[in-house]
Amino acid sequence: MYYFVRANGETLHNNPRRTEAFVAGEPPEYPQTYFNGLSFCFRENIVRIGWPDTGDLRTRDRKGALARAYSLQTVPEHVKGYLETFRSIRPGSVVLVPNKDATGDIYIAQVTSGYDYYHSVPTHPYEHAHRVGVRWDRDQRNQPIIYHASLLGIPIRGGFWTRAFAVIDRNANAQEIIGRIEAARQNAGVA
Repeated sequence: MYYFVRANGETLHNNPRRTEAFVAGEPPEYPQTYFNGLSFCFRENIVRIGWPDTGDLRTRDRKGALARAYSLQTVPEHVKGYLETFRSIRPGSVVLVPNKDATGDIYIAQVTSGYDYYHSVPTHPYEHAHRVGVRWDRDQRNQPIIYHASLLGIPIRGGFWTRAFAVIDRNANAQEIIGRIEAARQNAGVA
C-alpha cells in the first residue's frame, strides 16, 4: 500500500489560553502555531499524523491523551477516517511525505513498524504521538532524498496534495503514480 501523510500543520496544544488543549512544553513556542515536523520525523525514523487528543487509537478510550480539545467521536468524519486508516498501516507499505515549506518536494519512506502512540513532551512532542516507524530513502551522505511531485506524476494543485492523509492506491491514477514512485526510488538506488 502507498500512503500520503503530512508531517506539518497547526497546533493548538501550545497555547496556554486554551486550557482544554494546552500541553506544557509542547513546541513550537507560543504564539507560533505552525510547525514543520519533518526534521523530527527524519531524526526519529517515524511518520506522524496529528490529532493526538484522540489518544491511543488501539484502545478507543483516549488512553494517553494529555488534553481534552476533541476525541475520536468529535473530530470530523474524514479525520476519523484518516486516523483509523493510519492506524492500520502495515510494515512494507510506502509513505510519501510532502514538505509544506518547499512546494512540490516529497520524501519517501518504507514502513518498518506499525502504529504506535507515544509522546514525552518536549523531547517527543505531543503532536507526534500517532506514528509509524519508517526507514527514510536516504542518499550516500545519509540525507533524506528529495523527490519532486512532478517526477512522480502528482499534481500539487488539488487532489490528495491538499489533504492531511490519503491512500494513494485509491487514486484514479494510482497505477501510474505507483509506477513512477518505484522508478524514482530505483533510480535513486533505494528500491
